[in-house]
Amino acid sequence: MEDSHFSTPILFIIFNRPDTARAVFEEIRKIRPKRLFVAADGPRPSRPDDIEKCQRTKEILKGIDWDCELKTFFRESNVGCGLNVAESISWFFSHVDKGIIMEDDIIPHPEFFPFCTQMLERYENDESVAAINGFYGENIPYTEDSYFFRTDFSGWGWATWKRVWDKFDFFLRDYSRQDLKNAMRRIHAERKEWLNKKDQYLLTRQGKADSWDWQFRLYLLKWNSFVLTPRLNMVKCIGYGDDSSHFKGQKAPKHIVYPIFPLRHPEKVECITPAYNSRRYTVAVRLPGSRHSFMMKKNFIWWTWRWFRRNFIASTLYSPTDNR
Repeated sequence: MEDSHFSTPILFIIFNRPDTARAVFEEIRKIRPKRLFVAADGPRPSRPDDIEKCQRTKEILKGIDWDCELKTFFRESNVGCGLNVAESISWFFSHVDKGIIMEDDIIPHPEFFPFCTQMLERYENDESVAAINGFYGENIPYTEDSYFFRTDFSGWGWATWKRVWDKFDFFLRDYSRQDLKNAMRRIHAERKEWLNKKDQYLLTRQGKADSWDWQFRLYLLKWNSFVLTPRLNMVKCIGYGDDSSHFKGQKAPKHIVYPIFPLRHPEKVECITPAYNSRRYTVAVRLPGSRHSFMMKKNFIWWTWRWFRRNFIASTLYSPTDNR
């Protein structure tokens, strides 16, 4: 009898949202992975209701009704979004050489999982390819091929290799501002993109950014690496709302998901020039004490606010001298 279990290891990162996590789990359950890794941050001291929510979220694993090697990495205390995800991925790659990474609010098209498997195998030894994305928000089909390469990255459903993550540096210890400048010149980045990356770099170096994906985007620039991106979007986020860490007060965008098979492969690995920059020149802003956000252009007022926030408001979350 043919084995119907999905062979590529999956890391599933959860926290305190049992409803969204259950929806993602049901998508994972459909493919019956042979190896499932589940990581969870601990409850926040300032939120007593986290204790029950975190426990209820972990209980969705009782729904595993197939033969599966399950490994868990559950924290007793909370370390924050950025560090938890980064260390969870490091834990994952201490066990496997390649795999798919899903967070608790990302619903993929059914073809996302086999697509990642094929791409992980096809580009396993290509050092220029650092990750495989499922999300492509622009939905501008730059090519007739099934996918293309660019330097922008999204953590909304993705896959990578241990060879890549082993070089990841959460604190950017070995990454100077000049390195960033050189990288931005190399990709002919527009000034707005340079200002955006500089802001992310400085906040991260100061330990004031509760992120991990900023660091990974900067990693891509440092190592001149590409992200394999589907021609059309393959995943959607269901994490918008009051329980969201990053999208409170924002309306969920209507992301449509598309199939990708049969595949048409590019002839060579090269970055398509228009796809170098993210072109996100507006951003959602939520004022202190407000539950609702509004869209603001990244103009002089915005960059002045970012400078002021970075230097006088943002608090230090992680010590740059941390030995992790």
